[in-house]
Amino acid sequence: MDAAWRRSWRPLLAAWAVLAAVALVAAACGGGGSAGAGGNTVQVSLQEYKIVVGGTTLTKGNSMQMKPGQVTFKVTNDGSMQHDFAIQGPGVDETNPQALQPRQSTSVTVTLQKGTYQVWCTQPGHKDLGMYGQIDVQ
Repeated sequence: MDAAWRRSWRPLLAAWAVLAAVALVAAACGGGGSAGAGGNTVQVSLQEYKIVVGGTTLTKGNSMQMKPGQVTFKVTNDGSMQHDFAIQGPGVDETNPQALQPRQSTSVTVTLQKGTYQVWCTQPGHKDLGMYGQIDVQ
């Protein structure tokens, strides 16, 4: 009976081994927020008087860290009024952004270099109400 039990589990163990190997190969290939040719995609949510970049809330000038390289900011207006996303820093001058109505989205692709980038909403009065922050690239 011992030998019969072992034979019945062999196909299951082989299947688990194959699944583990596939998982290791997939992990080695990278993944997640990758967007072609070495770039990254970062979600940006615009809300009443804050900008959420990749899960970090930027408001009233606080900052977050990012690594250098090409990045596509996928910007969505999750607020109830018109917003936009401006970014300015070393080699980047996206200061005339597309205005987004609620639930509209756009993408902004830039190459971040080491340094400090300012992000803000250019809609009248929004920056004064705290809709700005900083990205430190190291």
